[in-house]
Amino acid sequence: QTSQIQITAGEQVLPSKVTSAVSAATLYGNNAPLSLLVPTGARAFSIAVSDVTSAGGLVRAGDYVDIISRSTVSNIGTCYLLQDVQVLVVGATLANPRSQTDAGALAATLPNPAADVMTVAVTPQNAAVLAAGGTPQSGPDPTASFWVALRPFGDHAPAAGNPATCAS
Repeated sequence: QTSQIQITAGEQVLPSKVTSAVSAATLYGNNAPLSLLVPTGARAFSIAVSDVTSAGGLVRAGDYVDIISRSTVSNIGTCYLLQDVQVLVVGATLANPRSQTDAGALAATLPNPAADVMTVAVTPQNAAVLAAGGTPQSGPDPTASFWVALRPFGDHAPAAGNPATCAS
């Protein structure tokens, strides 16, 4: 919950004075301001994607993904930049806040294979990691900076098999 207005010490906190991602969705529907959907402490960061780099264009707002890049600091080829990253927006489709725990809410969000941008929720430090890794590379899509690996619904564990991570 985040306050919408200043609340003084001892003042009664009413629902009209606070908001959350779920209450924002109730109030604004599919037109909620993105800033109300960004988790506390996170930043919304957009990356360029294509249907090739984003699991066939089938990643939906509300999914969780791993972000993979070609390592520029070692000889390991590709590497995991970030794991278990929440997708906030695909194209211009916002995530339904209920989709984090409700598979039906996630399924109600249609994929957008034509989307060329995906906005994810990351820490400020990870936003800098993505910004540093965002240079065009060769690969399946020569303009791609990142590849997005879709996680199964509800899977938030580190990727099995200790995949290569990008060292700095």
